Amino acid sequence: MAKILGIVPYPEMKELVSKVASERNDIEADIYVGDYRDCIRILEENLSKNFEAILSRGATADELKKRIHYIPVVDIPVSAFDLIAAVRLAKSSGGSFAAVVFPSLAAELRKLKDLTKDDFPVYSVSSEKETVEVLKSLKAEGCGMVLCGAVAYEHASLMGMPSILITSGRDCISRALDDAVQYARYNQKIHEELYFYTNILRAHERQTVILQEDGQILFTTESYPLAETLCGHSRKEIRLAAKYGKCSFYKVLDDTRYSVDCEKTEYDGRPCFTLMFVRTKIPVRIDRHGITYTDLRTVKTEVAASILPRFFNDEDLRTLQALSRSRSPILITGESDCYKSIIAEYLYVSDTRKAAPLIIIDFAALDITGWQFLMANDHSPLNENGCTVLVKNVAFLDGTKRMAFLNCIQQNLFCRRNRVIFVHTAADDPDIVRFVSQLVQKTYSQIFEVPPLRKRLSALGTFLSADLNRKNQASGEHVTEADPEVYEVLQSYHWPYNYKQLERVMERLYGSAADGKITREMAEAALQAEELLEVKETGRAREENGQPRIDYSRPLDEITRSVVLHVLDECGGNQRAAARRLQISRTTLWRMLKEAEEQKHKLP
Repeated sequence: MAKILGIVPYPEMKELVSKVASERNDIEADIYVGDYRDCIRILEENLSKNFEAILSRGATADELKKRIHYIPVVDIPVSAFDLIAAVRLAKSSGGSFAAVVFPSLAAELRKLKDLTKDDFPVYSVSSEKETVEVLKSLKAEGCGMVLCGAVAYEHASLMGMPSILITSGRDCISRALDDAVQYARYNQKIHEELYFYTNILRAHERQTVILQEDGQILFTTESYPLAETLCGHSRKEIRLAAKYGKCSFYKVLDDTRYSVDCEKTEYDGRPCFTLMFVRTKIPVRIDRHGITYTDLRTVKTEVAASILPRFFNDEDLRTLQALSRSRSPILITGESDCYKSIIAEYLYVSDTRKAAPLIIIDFAALDITGWQFLMANDHSPLNENGCTVLVKNVAFLDGTKRMAFLNCIQQNLFCRRNRVIFVHTAADDPDIVRFVSQLVQKTYSQIFEVPPLRKRLSALGTFLSADLNRKNQASGEHVTEADPEVYEVLQSYHWPYNYKQLERVMERLYGSAADGKITREMAEAALQAEELLEVKETGRAREENGQPRIDYSRPLDEITRSVVLHVLDECGGNQRAAARRLQISRTTLWRMLKEAEEQKHKLP
């Protein structure tokens, strides 16, 4: 069994490589998402797993080959068919497009241009900085679509530029796995021996780190960053071990206590030190429901995967760029199902404070204990400094708590010490409207309204091509064409559930595509299913402004189901928050949802 470490540039490729690898009986694969900027970190974190080969692609594979000489690196190729499919998708958008890729792909694309006589510019870039400069230049020139690799794809998404990611198909991944297995077998015996000794060490309660006199880590059974941090904080004790042969000590790092035994040993004629330790978690702070700390990498992934930035026009982007530079609080408002939190995350990614975590306070999920923690505990997010804080669903609080929260953030200068972003769904309740007005006035918040989908239908053409490309990445298939009538059908629909509904329709269209093509009939069937969903499944109707209303002519049980489903939808699927808002138990809510599901299957 060959142990393969995969470092691939985007989540969909991770899923596809994992799926292809799982179909084989000669591979044990761990697949991670990373690019040339963090591939070495991922490798170092997994050194103790003794991988026998590394599977990667493009610039990431090139960087690994430069830096790593003790593990073979296999580059996942991009076939001519993959390139042709990507170019065909870009051409189907109907506008101009350009390719922004690293040198290896640039050479292949130029060969393809010579054969097919296609006329589009190919920009060869060698760094992230150069990639950003080229994308900015193309955006200024009005380029309609970018054909690119993973790094350019990430930046194009953040800049609101429609983009097609050049992917590798199943055949290329299978060939790369064959090569990885072949390379791995050459060093199988050595890896098996090292794996055997490592497991013996791991069987003990204590973890082990071995480092040289100069501080370089030779071996660790713990993650590399943690081992490096612990050794860095133990320099004084290591000097004592060098003088006296061994020593024992304690260290406290990030709410965890480490009991360490350090002993001086020798390896290859040079002095080194073995640190064996046991860690114990110190309960300094307890996590509360409704309060989340999210790192930059996770937020970037969510923003890049969202469909919302693809519907921004130049005015939207200029406004958001201005807001990202401002230190004032921001209120993001709009209709439901408009992914307003994605706008907040977009601003966080663009902010200079992104080194600190994004803190999310969701009042829809905050229980009584969580409220007390937020308002009175020393470790409350309201006592943080220099962070970006996203505050959601303030309308879920009763009037007394709303004013208590507003007074608290005013008195402790919360909005001055942090970058605060409020997210609010437009409503007709006069109490909520009045409170939001007070919030804006007292915190001096700037307002950004997320446009509903019906006001951005002109961008459907480029979005459809880009979304098909994204789904092709995940499935390994090649859906490359949509009838022109498909755009007309989609643009004529009223989209009461905005961007979330569009995502649902695109999933139906992709699943029903035949021979790599989406037809008008498929689009009409998908929208008919949405009409059925709106009328029969939820029993809801919406006014033109997107707000729900109840049809009281129906039986009481149907009205009840409609209310329950609507509240659950507004809570983002959070059953705890929905039950609290409805003032029923979670068991009762579960029973109602089960009955609604059974009723849905009875519909003709």
